[in-house]
Amino acid sequence: MDYIIRKEKERDLTLSFLLGLSYVKTEYVCLTDCDLQHDIKKIPSMLSMIINQNYDLVIGSRFKNSSKQVDLNFYRSLNSRVGILLSKLIGIKNIFDPLSGFFIFKTEIFKSVEEEIFTKGFKILLTLLFLKKNKISIYEMQTNFFSRKLGKSKLNFKTKINFLKQILTLFFYNNSLKK
Repeated sequence: MDYIIRKEKERDLTLSFLLGLSYVKTEYVCLTDCDLQHDIKKIPSMLSMIINQNYDLVIGSRFKNSSKQVDLNFYRSLNSRVGILLSKLIGIKNIFDPLSGFFIFKTEIFKSVEEEIFTKGFKILLTLLFLKKNKISIYEMQTNFFSRKLGKSKLNFKTKINFLKQILTLFFYNNSLKK
């Protein structure tokens, strides 16, 4: 198993994703945070949806079915819900959890837009959904979302500002395309 450690001072999932993607030679890629909040036992089921049902992207959703275990406190849940509402402004309307950090995709599809990714931040799925809007088949699978076991949350004021920059960048880019 190979791995890459990105040691730049600026913590940024999008930049790490792009670096990792440049080395990928497999047919499928799974992205998950390493804080053990996502239910990695769902990976075989998610991969099966891509292989057997021919989806391009399978999202491990925290919000598709609210009866599942989602260990988010009120503050984190509120932030997620506001972020999801903001993502609707850029046209991501039919996805329950466009901010998920847990998804599997066909490598070839996202290598095709690698050069088009122009945002930064921790919500790479949002940019991928924006760039491939209505061009790929997507399935959302409800997954459990557990309390953090390792590390600490990145959700601070700077992260929120960077997320707003990402939303605004995509919003203005989207509107420039319409002209």
